[in-house]
Amino acid sequence: MYYDLLNFIATLVSVIASFMFVIFLIYDYHSNEKINKVYWIIGFSFFTIASLCDLIFFFFINYELYVVYLASVTLLVTFLSIGELYFLNLKKNYRIFIIYYLYAFSIITLVSVFFYSMPSNILVSHIFNSASLPSMLIVLPMFVTLPGTAILVIGPLYHVFKKRALAIPQLMISIGFFIVAVSTGVTIINIQYIFSIGIVIGLGMVFWGAIKSNNKIKYLGDNQIA
Repeated sequence: MYYDLLNFIATLVSVIASFMFVIFLIYDYHSNEKINKVYWIIGFSFFTIASLCDLIFFFFINYELYVVYLASVTLLVTFLSIGELYFLNLKKNYRIFIIYYLYAFSIITLVSVFFYSMPSNILVSHIFNSASLPSMLIVLPMFVTLPGTAILVIGPLYHVFKKRALAIPQLMISIGFFIVAVSTGVTIINIQYIFSIGIVIGLGMVFWGAIKSNNKIKYLGDNQIA
């Protein structure tokens, strides 16, 4: 009962926080129009949908909703990763290759999600139980989520190294995405309370870092503010 309440509160906080962050990104985009923010808006919108599905799972079981959940998780990683690639301003050839790779495996995963039937034990303590999925639906998303998560975690660190900047917000984003990735991964071994706490903490760090990243930062070896 305690874990169920903890999971519910954490999921509700995730829904509210992610929705508010989408609103913030939309507002921020109007003041500073950049293509990476468009992808982040789409990505966090899918995160909000996935979190909302998690919340609905507490009240009733809807197997069609699992399809929406799986599709949203795949797409949120895809669009957030692409947004990070544009933010890092990689060479065009590298960026296009990675983007096409993410799109290709996202489409393959989505097609598989719509054709596979969901198992009856898909929920454990009202949390999506990825361990119960067919093997194909466990392996295929990894071709998106693993490189996508790597981009989201390593990208901000690369930005700090490239700019030689004491960008604490970028470090917070990197650590936050890493915590979210680990928290999501533990659902495979059914440690549900770590998932709930990790999602809230990780998202909090990502949101804080993203908001603060608009502020001025100090470069290494330079007393001036950039």
